[in-house]
Amino acid sequence: MTIAHVKIEWYSSLDKASAEARRSGKPVLLFFCSETCFFCNQMDMAVYARQDVIDLVQSEFVPLYITPGMPEIFRTYTVGEVPLLIVAEENGTEYERSVGFLDAQELMAFCLLALGKFYYDHDKAEIAKRHAERLIKDFPYSRRIPEGVFWQGVTRYQVTHDRRHFREAFETLAGNHPDSIWTVRARIFYCYPTSFIEWKNDRKNRLDYWKSRDAFLKSFAGYFFGPSVGQFSGSREIEGGNKD
Repeated sequence: MTIAHVKIEWYSSLDKASAEARRSGKPVLLFFCSETCFFCNQMDMAVYARQDVIDLVQSEFVPLYITPGMPEIFRTYTVGEVPLLIVAEENGTEYERSVGFLDAQELMAFCLLALGKFYYDHDKAEIAKRHAERLIKDFPYSRRIPEGVFWQGVTRYQVTHDRRHFREAFETLAGNHPDSIWTVRARIFYCYPTSFIEWKNDRKNRLDYWKSRDAFLKSFAGYFFGPSVGQFSGSREIEGGNKD
């Protein structure tokens, strides 16, 4: 671990942070904290002082430091406990939220997962893929690994249009995280690749595909019946029919 001489340059105004996010095209990292909170102070002293954390936060985010003296922002984001981290667009759309203390490893894993989602939704699948792959490579013991493997499969498919990435994601999750909800969700894309289109459309419309009746039924059927024979024979792209 390297302790930095310079700490993160936090914004203290939501308006200024939002303006910089619009200008730079970066997401906002909101840190809700209180000077009387032990774990908030621990993150200030032990986590945000690390050079690797500073490098990631400064290069990829517009960081915003929010205290109880800014109650309107607490209300806007429905914050009840601190420390709390949110990654959001400048318009308030959230990509990831975590309450409670995060050590440096979990903080960086949290950030990489959020970045993958952010860039995927901004049609930058190659950048999203790099963040998902870095999460899995650099933080293999993070509790965010199951979701990271799922996103790695999604972003690799989006870049290559090769459906085998859905199978690889499912097999990895089934072998290492059999009880994870992300294994169930990866199974749906593996067994029913066209469900990816429905998920993608729902995501664009800010809907939760995983709460839909379609996802429930496919989850049930996929568990009991698995993929159909020849489901992945050949190499035709889901949304078109052209060869990869």
